[in-house]
Amino acid sequence: MSLSVEQFLSLSDAEQLQTIKDLNDSGNVKTIIDVLTRVGIENLSIPLLGELGRAYNNNSNEKEAIKVLESIDEEYRDAVWYYRCAYAYGSIVLDNNEAYTSDTMQQMLRLVDQGVRLAQEKNLDDIKSYCFEVIDMCYLQMDFETCEADYPDLCAAYNEYVAEKKKRKGRRSREE
Repeated sequence: MSLSVEQFLSLSDAEQLQTIKDLNDSGNVKTIIDVLTRVGIENLSIPLLGELGRAYNNNSNEKEAIKVLESIDEEYRDAVWYYRCAYAYGSIVLDNNEAYTSDTMQQMLRLVDQGVRLAQEKNLDDIKSYCFEVIDMCYLQMDFETCEADYPDLCAAYNEYVAEKKKRKGRRSREE
């Protein structure tokens, strides 16, 4: 799908956001990045900045994702923001095979921890699961014993997530 800046700007805020979400759903990440950067980061609403960060993550440009996401004021950072930012840091950890003690890993864990807390407060189980998938992604680089000491609530919630996932998998295999 081709989308000019002029076409995009002629849409209402809600239509702009829906258009970007539709482009993401259809895998047109480069179009999202192109249109939103040509509009200008300083001209984007908070939701569109989040979508641009998501597009950068989906285009394996995690450092740009972090830059865009961190430009969002703290008061607007919700569970989705924490997930997206944690995902970017987690991808960097994975790409660089970083150890548990690395600054990047620790930042990812702080973000996941906060994302899970916010998701639990708002009963956003899907976002909580996405946060745990970031831990799954980096699990081999983690020192889980140390992590349990550093992030006890996060690790307890993660262990519940893993147990539930195993239970669901067991049910599915019995049904087949």
